[in-house]
Amino acid sequence: MSGVLVMTILHGGDLKKYQEKYKLAEQDLIDFSANINPLGTPAVVYRALLNRMAQIKNYPQPLSRDLKRIIAVKLGMAETNIVIGNGAVDLIYQLVQTLKPEEVLLFAPTFSEYHSAVTGNGGVSQWIELDRADDFTYHIEHILAKLAHIKMIFLCNPNNPTGSLLQRRDLEKVCLACQEQGILLVIDESFIEFLADLDQYTVIDLAAVYPKLFVLRSLTKFYAIPGLRLGYGVGEADLIKSIEENGDPWRVNMLAQLAGEVIFEREQCQQYTELTFDVISREREFLYRELQKIKGFKPLKSPVNFILVNIAETGFASTEITDQLGSKGIIVRDCSSFRGLKQDYIRVAVKTRRENLILIKHLLTLFKKGENNGKI
Repeated sequence: MSGVLVMTILHGGDLKKYQEKYKLAEQDLIDFSANINPLGTPAVVYRALLNRMAQIKNYPQPLSRDLKRIIAVKLGMAETNIVIGNGAVDLIYQLVQTLKPEEVLLFAPTFSEYHSAVTGNGGVSQWIELDRADDFTYHIEHILAKLAHIKMIFLCNPNNPTGSLLQRRDLEKVCLACQEQGILLVIDESFIEFLADLDQYTVIDLAAVYPKLFVLRSLTKFYAIPGLRLGYGVGEADLIKSIEENGDPWRVNMLAQLAGEVIFEREQCQQYTELTFDVISREREFLYRELQKIKGFKPLKSPVNFILVNIAETGFASTEITDQLGSKGIIVRDCSSFRGLKQDYIRVAVKTRRENLILIKHLLTLFKKGENNGKI
């Protein structure tokens, strides 16, 4: 991205950083900081990658044409409405770099890369501060009241890190208002695959109909392939063409393209999907219930595979808790880098029962120690 300022943003999942900081081997870490499917990469995807590894000597297909075709068939729309990216973040930057919006409406707290992309391309972020007393709930009347002078809106649904959701009927109202005022509404559905009832929330089918709607999807989180990087966007054909012309035609590597093709074509991935819903639903409820039992912890109800926890009443900062857990090999997300959260929140991914039990055990040990000596 020549000429674009890219800000350094803190994210979860940086295992090398944690290994160096805590002097631990990778196998000694349990990473709750990155919201990745605890089932791991589907076996059918893994086998396909191994079988095609020799083909890395060849260039990937420009613009991921085969994968675009497969996704188009799956969604029932034209290939010209789909763009493939090196993860959803790649498409966020490519979209903003292509359009260079002057003023963009964002929410706080939310995914940090929206703001980074906007400011890195000379734009200004206008903010709607979500109310912590209201569990950071979205309210469409607040959105509709802030549209003056706005050129673009980024709305994460479900929202990272809060899990906040807007239903489809509410999103359609926002979408129609944006059409009338010439505002591009970008809805990031990177975590929507974790919703068993996603039809009540997704608007991806409308992105090929409304010129001022662009929907992002990520495959890295649900299918546990963050190391490959793969996402796609759906929007109006001319916008898609502009994004593709503005970027690298080989932005998606051959193995990521293959993984996407397998995910969308194989029945085995449907079995994986159903198992994921079962595991995440069960373990999310278990983790939420156990976190509630820890003195001073106030977890927020979540519809997806992570839980935001208010730890303000513990008397300890998020940096203290994450550092103490990190020294034991338990990595949780310090949310102080999210606008509006300060050092009052941590975020934990939903993992397997064994891993969730280890997290709870270490938290209980830390806070029992803290009650005895006034610190952790």
